[in-house]
Amino acid sequence: MTRWYVITLVSMANILNNYLWATWGPISQSVYLVYGWTDSTLFWVVNVGNITGVLSAIIGIYLLDVKGIRISMIVCTVTMVMTSLSRIITINHRIATILIAIGQGLNGLSTSITMTIPCVVSQRWFKVTERTTATAISALSATLGAAGAFLLAFGVSVFLAVCCIIYLPSKPHHAPSKSETISKYSFNEGVRKLLRTPAMWHIAAVYAIPMGFYGNWSSILDVVISKFGIKQDEAGWMSFYGGLAGVAGGLFMGRMADYFKRKMKIIVIILYTLTTAMFTWFTCMCTNIIPPSKWAFYTTLIMSNIFISSSSPLFLEMSCETSYPIAEGVTAGFLGMAVNLGATVFMCVELVPNIDTGWANWALVAVYILSIPALVLFKAEYRKVDIDIHINQQNNQLNDDTILQNDANKMSVD
Repeated sequence: MTRWYVITLVSMANILNNYLWATWGPISQSVYLVYGWTDSTLFWVVNVGNITGVLSAIIGIYLLDVKGIRISMIVCTVTMVMTSLSRIITINHRIATILIAIGQGLNGLSTSITMTIPCVVSQRWFKVTERTTATAISALSATLGAAGAFLLAFGVSVFLAVCCIIYLPSKPHHAPSKSETISKYSFNEGVRKLLRTPAMWHIAAVYAIPMGFYGNWSSILDVVISKFGIKQDEAGWMSFYGGLAGVAGGLFMGRMADYFKRKMKIIVIILYTLTTAMFTWFTCMCTNIIPPSKWAFYTTLIMSNIFISSSSPLFLEMSCETSYPIAEGVTAGFLGMAVNLGATVFMCVELVPNIDTGWANWALVAVYILSIPALVLFKAEYRKVDIDIHINQQNNQLNDDTILQNDANKMSVD
């Protein structure tokens, strides 16, 4: 039961972290009134978290790889307590803006841990037939972070911090799989090996750039579709339904991937193709190439969320398989840093004066189209799976031989 306790805390941390990061886009019209912000202020506040996420990535990687899950989660949750607190101290325009920006930066440090930890937990606590499902549970829980309120966020962050301090083991007493008993590279050696592995740069490009663009694009969704008469609250409901559908679809796909371990690359290519189709449809409506309609906006946003959420845990698992025996924390941290870097580039473009948000729609279409042939060229390796499956086959053969020998002994006695 301990493993489910661990993954519950990690999932709750992901939910809270994503809520703290994605708060401002869905309620942009309200914060303009309450804090006197402009579009530029909003984009800068959001981008502070992206920038600190990139700069603090090595800290998150170090904590998980050297200090372990327990210390990493304590740092993560205490930082989120401070982020939540920064939002409820005052509503004075100037002071609140400064505090919120500082809190957003602190949340970037938390993000360097929450984006990395799902793979570490699934590899250290779950057996080979459950790893992708476990990754999906904790990684996709972030999608639920759009729900909540400021005071609720503060309460949840305090509760999580207390739970992590009281009890949160970094690893189980017994390794769940053979691959987890094999020694891995040290932190410094793992980082050097990772940076010299072309396959990891390949997979980071096809995962991180689209994911970074999509994450920030979704945070300004109400701005993108407001010109079609869709108000802030309705854009929020679109994101909410898309998030729920994405979690359900991602968990289902993660479970399926546990049964088809060596087919993850093919599944991701299919998901990326479907995502491209949805974003192309959405963008054509935004440019009036196709007549826009509310039901079509709902359909494209919900379906694209399902496909993107379904691909995320598969990418994390493929990365860990490709980089093995580099520690999972180093690998996932590298991907998290790349995602934040892509998100930072996206938000910096948004800060160009008088730029229309329409470029963001076409940018999403472009990055997903370009990622498909790049995925086709990617050579997937399943090093951990091969070790664990080979050991399981040996054990099964040994059990069969033992049963046959026992039967033979009984027959000789008779």
